[in-house]
Amino acid sequence: RVPRPGPDFVARIEVGRRSSVVSGAKVAHMRVLARCGFEKGTSLQVVGGRKESPKRRAGRSIAAQSVIMMSASETASCIPTDQTLVKEVNLMLWKQRYAVLGLVDPKLDPKDKDEEFPKKKTKKIHLVLGNEAADLDSVVCALVYSVMTSRSYEGQSDNDELIAVPVICIPRGDLVLRNELVWLLRETGIDCDALVFQDELDIGQLQESNSVTEVHLVDHNALAQTSPFQGFHDKITTVIDHHHDENTYPESAATTIYPTGSCATLVGERFADVFATKNKEKGDPLVALLLSAVAVDTQLLQKEVTRVDIRDERMLKKLAELFFDERVSLDDPVSKLYGKLKQKRGDQSALSTPDLLRRDYKQWRVSSSRGGEKNDDEKNDDGDAKTSWTVGVASFGVPLGEMGGSGVGAETIKADCFAFALQRNLDVLVLMSAFDDPNTNTFTRQIAAIANFKHKNADSEKENVLDALFARGGVLWNSLGGLSLVTSDRALRAFGGNAFEQGDAKGSRKKAQPALAEFFERLESSS
Repeated sequence: RVPRPGPDFVARIEVGRRSSVVSGAKVAHMRVLARCGFEKGTSLQVVGGRKESPKRRAGRSIAAQSVIMMSASETASCIPTDQTLVKEVNLMLWKQRYAVLGLVDPKLDPKDKDEEFPKKKTKKIHLVLGNEAADLDSVVCALVYSVMTSRSYEGQSDNDELIAVPVICIPRGDLVLRNELVWLLRETGIDCDALVFQDELDIGQLQESNSVTEVHLVDHNALAQTSPFQGFHDKITTVIDHHHDENTYPESAATTIYPTGSCATLVGERFADVFATKNKEKGDPLVALLLSAVAVDTQLLQKEVTRVDIRDERMLKKLAELFFDERVSLDDPVSKLYGKLKQKRGDQSALSTPDLLRRDYKQWRVSSSRGGEKNDDEKNDDGDAKTSWTVGVASFGVPLGEMGGSGVGAETIKADCFAFALQRNLDVLVLMSAFDDPNTNTFTRQIAAIANFKHKNADSEKENVLDALFARGGVLWNSLGGLSLVTSDRALRAFGGNAFEQGDAKGSRKKAQPALAEFFERLESSS
């Protein structure tokens, strides 16, 4: 319940059974906060409330969470963008939104609306899709690629009716779970109201109208099985990615797939010369976005904790020169920018377990040869029966034993994880945690899993599958540099003993996903 804000207003927010206080000057209504309309100085303090039931927690609005994660006291931005360039980028984003939704910026002068948004809509649309996790790297790549590509179409007679439209492949309401991304968009001046989210599109209408002529994939090379864009698969013409090549795109697609630390490195390589020649002035928000993505995904070129390629090193320095006109050093603006992004990214302690699970989530379907009678279309090339496994992987930044906060017990964590898996019809849910351990001052990665395949055999098979998944010398064990049980009793109880610390600090989802796919492809029935 939020009153109309005044210059010094204090609002009591009641979400579910929890009561919170929000204070700050000129804070927007909660409906605007959920659309990323944040003000500096906003903060949230939990002042009490009874314990929520799992059902109420699962359905709780994330509006209050948006305020928690956007709490800020900084008064000066560490991203000095050029406001003229920011305005140009936002205008293009609104043109892209207009192309698919027919909505224009309500803040524009009516004269400008008639000029910039003619009643005749763009006929041909190129969708630019980031991956289903919608992490910072994915969203940045989609935004930068689409804006730069749309600019290249303008003024060309053959392409004058084309526009590239970025789609963030999550519901708009889930944006606030990505604290570092929301902060980056705000600091660079990107108008979040201009962005296009998956749940805002009438995908069936887009298919019927035949207005989408091409699809460009960034930060992934295969549409998720659950993607509502599967109907556009044959229209994929471009792929830019740094993950394992699943090789499911059309043969005619132009591909740039290389294992850099960040996909933004590959997108940056495509447009770096344009940035250097066209924008002589510093402070381009698109450059700032790419710079931030490369810094975050490579952890500022820390090869000991994540994958870093020479191309990442070159691109980070190039982008730093384009934006700051300085080279990377230990105390330069890039380090300060990365420090702020890392701080925002690590601030996940206020998130509930369901929020942590869906914050950075991907899902695959993998087939394996197993015993049993199957139809011909359910057999592999050797005539063996096939079983399909649906596997989800959730990544987050708190220890497994601290999911949901200090007051949440092992049974609640377990129940929330099983509810999440059941909602998505998962056979196995894998949880991957990465954080700085204050006790050891080291970067730590943990992994856990639950099995939920009720349509297969009984609990004994679930245990057998998880035992095999984490077995010493197995494909996952080798891929992640060995596994050892976590010391947290809460985590061990929540995951039935299947909670481990990884030996390889570089063992992110990029490494785990191919190993998981190989494991389930080879899996044979224990019966």
